[in-house]
Amino acid sequence: IMILPGEKFEAKTRRDG
Repeated sequence: IMILPGEKFEAKTRRDG
């Protein structure tokens, strides 16, 4: 999982697992 600044990125990474 990659941590990037931004709600969209965070939500995507969280969904990815």
